[in-house]
Amino acid sequence: MSTDDDLDPEDGSDLVKRLRAELKERDKRLKESEAAAAEAAELRRERAFRRAGIDPDDPAARYFVKGYDGDLDDLDSIKAAAIEARILQTAPVGADEQAAHQAVLNAAAGAQSTNNEDILARLRSAKNAQEVARIAHEAGLDPLQGIGSELRR
Repeated sequence: MSTDDDLDPEDGSDLVKRLRAELKERDKRLKESEAAAAEAAELRRERAFRRAGIDPDDPAARYFVKGYDGDLDDLDSIKAAAIEARILQTAPVGADEQAAHQAVLNAAAGAQSTNNEDILARLRSAKNAQEVARIAHEAGLDPLQGIGSELRR
């Protein structure tokens, strides 16, 4: 069996020239195919981050996008990792959730003799559930009061 080393580079036969040309063409197509596959993978990755609400071109997100090695089809996982990395912020509290917070606070405010108007104003201006919880805690309010005792019965 002959190898490339056995072929005389000076051999001018048509068969050798044709085989070398065919090998060059296959190498060229392989490189083009690999480049296209890499580009498609990069576009798929970029699309997944954009669908998760992350701009891959944003300088703050660039390292996160580059280093993320989770499932690109699971947008919730991408979002959770981005929130953990402080690339995305948690979603603001919706009107229904804010109304529920207000109802809890109104009930708790009736039991408090402190400056309720100030506390209510701060709670109304809260931007998320964590801020509501922090303000309630600072005011000595426990919106979950009684839940634990019901579970212990």
